[in-house]
Amino acid sequence: MLGFTLPLAAAIVHSVHPWDMMLWGAIAAAVQLLVYVAVRFTFLNVSRRIPEGQVAAGIVLGAISVSAGILNAVVSGVDSIEHGVYLTEEICHEMIARGTFLVPTLVAPLWVLRRAERDPGSVPAWAVAKGRTVVAAHMESFRMAVATGVPIAMGTDHGVGPHGTNAEEIAVMVEGGMTTMQAIVAATSVAAKCCRV
Repeated sequence: MLGFTLPLAAAIVHSVHPWDMMLWGAIAAAVQLLVYVAVRFTFLNVSRRIPEGQVAAGIVLGAISVSAGILNAVVSGVDSIEHGVYLTEEICHEMIARGTFLVPTLVAPLWVLRRAERDPGSVPAWAVAKGRTVVAAHMESFRMAVATGVPIAMGTDHGVGPHGTNAEEIAVMVEGGMTTMQAIVAATSVAAKCCRV
């Protein structure tokens, strides 16, 4: 559903006429349906495997759905993509061409895992499993975005970690391939441009 709601929201915001909105909404729905059908035929019994506790099946399904949704949203004209865990080279190139910002929030899954370690039971098991699964893919997507030149603005999704620690995002961005100055600029002037300030 997320893969459909992102481009639908962009179509609603950026449409100049109701027919325009309906056309782009229909295109987004058609693309999402095609992705869904392709995944269902490629990964047989995937919806049966998820309730049986085979988390990897759900993650593959989610990643494909989210990637299609991100691409639809970028092509539809959103200003920014938050998290960007499952980027592809095609998505990165579209983001560059359209000036779409990536706000990676790299510390969000790290703080979910830290909180679970410090206070077991405070984070649902599914969130811990998701956090463990997305950390590597998140950093891989971020490195790809840096290498291809996607405009990156710092954001932290903070509230997940303790307030006052959001600057850690800058350090993690440097670990992910940005220079120190690029990370500082991402946290200041690029973030301001992303917010239209």
